[in-house]
Amino acid sequence: MQPKSYILHHKEKMNMKNLNMICFSIFIILYSCNKKADENCNPETINTKYTLGKEIDVNYSTEFQRNEYSIRDGGNILFEYVHVGAECEDRYDDEWGENLTFIINKDTTDFEIKDGDIVDLKCFYQEYGAWVRHNQYQIKNGIIKGKKISDNKWEIIVSVLTTPLFTDEQSKKIEFTGTFHK
Repeated sequence: MQPKSYILHHKEKMNMKNLNMICFSIFIILYSCNKKADENCNPETINTKYTLGKEIDVNYSTEFQRNEYSIRDGGNILFEYVHVGAECEDRYDDEWGENLTFIINKDTTDFEIKDGDIVDLKCFYQEYGAWVRHNQYQIKNGIIKGKKISDNKWEIIVSVLTTPLFTDEQSKKIEFTGTFHK
């Protein structure tokens, strides 16, 4: 017959082996689930482009007490910065993105616009997704610089602040440097 302490020690060893197996199994399951989740995800993207022959209309909404922006055909160059966050098929309501849009005169090849003059670019910022307000924010402060570097490329530098629409909002800083393609 085995001593009692040996039996207890043997049972503890068995329990530790079982616990280790359970922990290892949980790790494998979680790792494989995480790998599958990554396979079902689209990565974050940034798209920068410009379009010839466009205009931005700015209309003040008396109902909502703010500017509303719309893009139409016209005679200027429209620049669009589109940032789309990562999206996963197995997550609901994770879609999110942001746009910054502005125009310049079609004859311009080099510019640097600061603060109050940014209003002339009809620049606006908009977030979209499940958990944001979808509002269009006027840009009045900051700097936007651009230089045409070829027939189908512009180098653009942006560092601007949104104009809050509501008293409980803070300005949001938007900064990027990018090459915009036609």
